[in-house]
Amino acid sequence: MPPEKIEFFKSLEDWVKTNVLIHLKPVEKCWQPQHFLPDPTSDEFLEQVVELRERAMELPDDYFVVLVGDKITEEALPTYLSMLNGYDGIGDETGSSPSPWADWIRDGVLKRTGMEIFSTSTSIFLVVLT
Repeated sequence: MPPEKIEFFKSLEDWVKTNVLIHLKPVEKCWQPQHFLPDPTSDEFLEQVVELRERAMELPDDYFVVLVGDKITEEALPTYLSMLNGYDGIGDETGSSPSPWADWIRDGVLKRTGMEIFSTSTSIFLVVLT
């Protein structure tokens, strides 16, 4: 990337801190896949899985098509992270850069990873186990 563009991104760091990062929800406050799926440590786990499968039988096939499409999209997450981290001026080569750009990239990928785990778990519970 030309030095002018790197300098441009660096000049925006304070703006990103005050106008973008304030809208990011802390990871601890984000939903997690286990909030929506049966707890495997519970004594009622198998009953909950059976109930989930029964409820899933009523879903139209369109929902499963969307689930498969979502799963395919989520598989590309490592590619997005690698691509964004490769850009000069905003990349996070160490995975722990204090740059606001790095915070933004990590936040987005971590939250999408939660969705990937959820879609994978849902696929297992609703499709493979039926």
